[in-house]
Amino acid sequence: MTRRLLAIAGCLWLAACDHTPAGSFAPPARGPLSTGNPHRVTYNAGADLRPSWLPDGSGFFYTRQRLDRADRDRCLGLLPADGGSLRDEICDNTPGTGDTSTTFESAAVAADGRMAYVRTSIPTNSPSAVPITHELRVGTIAAPPGVRVLSLPYPGSVGVHWEAEWLQWLSPTELIYLGEYVDYPIGCNGCDDPPRTGLEVVRLDPASGNRVFVAGTDSATSVAAVNGDSIYYTRIGSGQVLRRSLASASTAVATDFGAADVRDVSVRAGRLAAVTGPGFLWWVQLPSGTQTPLTAPGLVFFKRPALSPDGRRLVAEGYGFQIDTIRIPGDGIASIDTVTSRLGDLWVFDLP
Repeated sequence: MTRRLLAIAGCLWLAACDHTPAGSFAPPARGPLSTGNPHRVTYNAGADLRPSWLPDGSGFFYTRQRLDRADRDRCLGLLPADGGSLRDEICDNTPGTGDTSTTFESAAVAADGRMAYVRTSIPTNSPSAVPITHELRVGTIAAPPGVRVLSLPYPGSVGVHWEAEWLQWLSPTELIYLGEYVDYPIGCNGCDDPPRTGLEVVRLDPASGNRVFVAGTDSATSVAAVNGDSIYYTRIGSGQVLRRSLASASTAVATDFGAADVRDVSVRAGRLAAVTGPGFLWWVQLPSGTQTPLTAPGLVFFKRPALSPDGRRLVAEGYGFQIDTIRIPGDGIASIDTVTSRLGDLWVFDLP
């Protein structure tokens, strides 16, 4: 799978006019830029967001903000599982679009190489962050532009869905995602992550465009698909992660964090990852429910964890403050050498 993905990456430019030629943007191949567990894997000047794994676990796609481009596009980058050089990048390089900022995000790759993602565009000088085009597209890794299968916004059963996030392949023929309301404040063009409110989980048939709103998932804040029939999801203000059988419509509590507000769920290979509070990261062994916290050096908080297909590795957005060195002199008063405020760097954890 890995060799096939890397091989087809080399012909991406021939397959699609808005796909950056493989290798034209990346430095010579090299391994991880840092080591340890966990270790930071992105050092982009812009924000790095929304990681999602390849089906074979050899790497992950994520959204990377290109501050080196005049249009400040957000592209899809592909990193190897342990970090290092970019293996591929999907950007809008269509001639004449330099005055438009394009975002590719929420990538989901199927076992057969199909890729689903959300694509938005907005004029770079717009005073608002409301996209002028906003669509869910399905293509392949070899030809990512694919076809539009869904235009946003659209009316859901509990409100207007301005965004589709947490895209995953529920089966070879069906996608699942979370429909969200997005607050686009004036002057927010270029915001790293406008405020979002989860509305409900949606099943989508890309071939027909038919949508099914999953009953009982109103106020959901994240969703994870498992085994083609089950989903795990979180809800606003709740400390519980719920497991729902789509066939029987039965719901049970998968794990309970008590009074803590839980969100950003990911489930793979009998393991669950989630975030509580301001950004506390956890992994949970299922079905026992044993909850283990995960931390990084410094004051780093986390969003949107993604477990690898085998459940042995986790990548997540880290943000907040990175403390490089703390010194405690003879007077016992701590001094900090360097504090760096960052939003959207990706960290990889190796799990037991």
